[in-house]
Amino acid sequence: MRSFIKTGVIAGAATTLFSVLGNCQSVSTVSGACGTVIKTASANVASGTPTGTAALGAAPSGTAPGSAPSGSPPGGDGGSGSGTVNSGTGLYVLTDGQVINGGSYSCESNDTSVFIANGTVSATLIDVDVVKTGDTSSDDDSSFYGLNAGILAIDTAVLNITGGSVLDYGQGSDGVFAYGDATIYISGTRINVTGGNSGGIEAAGGGTMYASNLIIDANNKAAIRSDRGGGYMIVDGGTYRTSGAQGAPAVYSTANITVSDAILTAAGSEALVIEGLNELTINNCTVSGNMGVSGTQELHNVMLYQSMSGDAEDGTSEFTMNGGSMESLSGCMFYITNTDAIVTLKGADLTLSGDSNYLFNVSGNDASNGWGSVGSNGGNATLNLLGQTVSGDIYVDSISTLTVNIENDSALTAAINPDGTTAGGLVVVIDTTSTWTLDGDSYVLSFTGSLDNVEQGSYTLYCVLIYDYYFEADTAAYRPWNYDWERIALWITENKTQSVSVTFAGKWETRNSTNVTFEGYSPKIVYHRKGKWTHGFRFGNDVNKTIENHTGEWFKGPLLSHGGWPCKTLRDKLMNGDWTYFFRRDLRIAIKDGEFECHIK
Repeated sequence: MRSFIKTGVIAGAATTLFSVLGNCQSVSTVSGACGTVIKTASANVASGTPTGTAALGAAPSGTAPGSAPSGSPPGGDGGSGSGTVNSGTGLYVLTDGQVINGGSYSCESNDTSVFIANGTVSATLIDVDVVKTGDTSSDDDSSFYGLNAGILAIDTAVLNITGGSVLDYGQGSDGVFAYGDATIYISGTRINVTGGNSGGIEAAGGGTMYASNLIIDANNKAAIRSDRGGGYMIVDGGTYRTSGAQGAPAVYSTANITVSDAILTAAGSEALVIEGLNELTINNCTVSGNMGVSGTQELHNVMLYQSMSGDAEDGTSEFTMNGGSMESLSGCMFYITNTDAIVTLKGADLTLSGDSNYLFNVSGNDASNGWGSVGSNGGNATLNLLGQTVSGDIYVDSISTLTVNIENDSALTAAINPDGTTAGGLVVVIDTTSTWTLDGDSYVLSFTGSLDNVEQGSYTLYCVLIYDYYFEADTAAYRPWNYDWERIALWITENKTQSVSVTFAGKWETRNSTNVTFEGYSPKIVYHRKGKWTHGFRFGNDVNKTIENHTGEWFKGPLLSHGGWPCKTLRDKLMNGDWTYFFRRDLRIAIKDGEFECHIK
């Protein structure tokens, strides 16, 4: 089995050596004017010795995932609200110790809840039917503070609701809302909300909600939702459905939310969304989403992201699914953009029923929604598979990172970046109880574990370190180009260099490490002129007593990371420059997507 890690170095022979690294591993170079020593440190990867031709898999059909979702942030509005807490008032203001048993109560006034519990009161509603019409004067205040909700608890109020129903028809009218230090206990209630910017149950500003066995139908926002300031929501049992288009997931979390033994269905939207430094845990639930097509947006079933609207603090978004099932009827299963994220799956049954075969997509977006800046708004994710069997490919773009931990008798069937895309960072860790079955050629930056636990079939796992070197031409005869690109590749297994490859005028030569001269852990490579105009690398040897430069010694050049250039414009100008001469691939940069795969082949 072959494994390869892609990265690169750009060097100038006469002055300083520069390196562009595609991962976070420490790599250094030692060079003489006609000689270069490459050193790698703590490369925790697995590979086999590359012999013969490395087979390349075909790219997946269709466009690789990673385009930006468009439209407003799902389930949240952003914006700044009124700037002060504006929860409005209630037609019926509950008093401490009050119990209302049965009856129908309605309110048609704008910015007015049917029931409000405020201050330090503790009240109870039993089998009460609530009807709310009338609109909000501020969608933001409705989302942030509960303005115009059907039933609202604020301050330090405690409200107990059993049975009954809530019908909300107004704009910005959530069914039941807990804000601030208020706590709501609700069970066995039927909630139906049809107005714009209206969700089923919500906590915000630190509010707490305990819900059990509810039936919620929401048209335009999440059935279970939170907003600015977060809070805590514990939901046990029941059915939670949305029928709206994108922006109406079953659950939208800017809080700490746990849902157990429930049915969560989004008929026209992604199923679940977690924003910023917040959590969502799903235990033994049945989940499905069916996100509709809107322009060129990336379709997905679960999104972890940061909207930059101020609704959620920056930090790690966390999603955990224990048991149960989840089906994506449209798009990839998980999409992570503009945030750090941890996804943990334990014994869940995941099904991709739409036209996507991607389990995981970690990538940047076009920033049209304000979700970060183009080029720096990728995701940094960890996927933990614990006692989990799952299938689906994985995509990580060049500005994103992913660590996949396959543990505790897990089984993953997936191709990782099968189109050869270079991820910003891509690590796979597998324990001895688990398996990874390739269903396409895969490109990772680090592999930890035993290759005995990887079932490759007819596919290849690529892990190679490639360095690109640029030299000014120094020829005794005229040629129409005045530069030279040469490459060095290191093939590593279990922290050891197994073999080394070098180019001379675009042609690769590979030697086992036993046939390469090392200085410590560093193989010695010589930049060498042959004939009037041909240059390239050759392997050094012990008879190289005289180094062909003014010092007569090998020298080590400094390294420059991919993100450490003086300016991104300078780096991009070099990487995107037209180095083509008569379509000669040896005169191009090899560490770019689209070129790397050809050089490995």
